[in-house]
Amino acid sequence: MNSKTDLIEYLLRLGDSALIQGQRLCQWCGKAPALEEELALMNVGLDLVGQARNWLEYAAELLDDGRDADHLAFRRDERDYRNLLLVEQPNGDYAVTILKQCPLRRLAPASAQRPDPVHGRAHYRDRSQSGQGSHLSPAPLR
Repeated sequence: MNSKTDLIEYLLRLGDSALIQGQRLCQWCGKAPALEEELALMNVGLDLVGQARNWLEYAAELLDDGRDADHLAFRRDERDYRNLLLVEQPNGDYAVTILKQCPLRRLAPASAQRPDPVHGRAHYRDRSQSGQGSHLSPAPLR
């Protein structure tokens, strides 16, 4: 395997896990213990779906085989998904659902970053450089 293949695999794992976890959280709509918890879960779920879109768009750019983020998210065989098995599990009660958020949050860097595990730094989208938002600039190392 080369570093590009490893990066694509990493992005697919992040994107698939975020997508499925976001869908699981949205199943709490109308079922949470209180209105505040319900709204919070829906917001976190929508944030995860947005993160999944970012990871899968980046993976599609690297794959460069004509597939886009939507194709990677919804048109693959179920055996091609790379998500954590934890996010597939039934929600259970509210406490179990909240605990399931911890591993996913520790795995993924901040949603605005594009991880580069090979070089140990993140890349940010610089939307001011082009209308498509395709220019990447490396983030400073901290």
